[in-house]
Amino acid sequence: MTSRARRQLLRRLWADKARENVSALARAAGVSFAAAHRELEAMRAAGLTVAERHGVATVYRANLAHPQADVLTALLAAAPPVHVGADEQERRGQLAALGAPLGGPAPKRRRLPAEEVLAEGLVLAHRLPLVGIPTLEIVARPHTYQQLPIWAILQAGRERVCAAHYVRRRGRWIQQAPYYLTTWEKLCAEVEKPALLCGEIDAHDADSIREQLGPDVTIATPAASVRRAAYLAELGWERLAQNESDNPATLSPIYLQQPPIDG
Repeated sequence: MTSRARRQLLRRLWADKARENVSALARAAGVSFAAAHRELEAMRAAGLTVAERHGVATVYRANLAHPQADVLTALLAAAPPVHVGADEQERRGQLAALGAPLGGPAPKRRRLPAEEVLAEGLVLAHRLPLVGIPTLEIVARPHTYQQLPIWAILQAGRERVCAAHYVRRRGRWIQQAPYYLTTWEKLCAEVEKPALLCGEIDAHDADSIREQLGPDVTIATPAASVRRAAYLAELGWERLAQNESDNPATLSPIYLQQPPIDG
């Protein structure tokens, strides 16, 4: 159970002086019945709550006879209530759709990938900063030790590629233009030599690039083009160190438009 949900249960019992069964308290805290029951029993074992039978139901209330009852009541009364916003409710619904024991509305948007929902769930649960790192930046990262302009490449299918162009200026790498979708033929026509190409370039494409651009273009080896989690971590850490973060509600994948096809 998150600390937020635990505070919700404590505030409900101690600040609001509620006397409710597990189902009602679980709904108030936004957690599953099982999670609320475990936490309430742990509180009872610590002497913070009292469980009483009311007919067929077990009702929990604050143990006002606790030696620190006055202190706990004052702390919870002073603490600001936790408001669950629409964005958090949406994430709860996404997590519930993936099988998480959470209450929340059915997702209104398209179903997001599990890894994206999990990351945003962690951000909301622990109030952590979130940064989004484009894949092409991860592709280019291993080659920033050298001086040549970098073209980072991802395969997009049907002889198309996603590309990004980076140059070094005053000791910093600068992206020259937005990410875009193109073809190998058009990309080769744009590359100014000398340059380094890296990313998803197979042997056939590498031979074609060398044939069109000659020896002044360096093509990274497959081993040097593997996307590694360590480079993602470095890029994310640099942004966090600069106090930069993204909004989980608006952060989304980059969808590139298809280039025009010549007749």
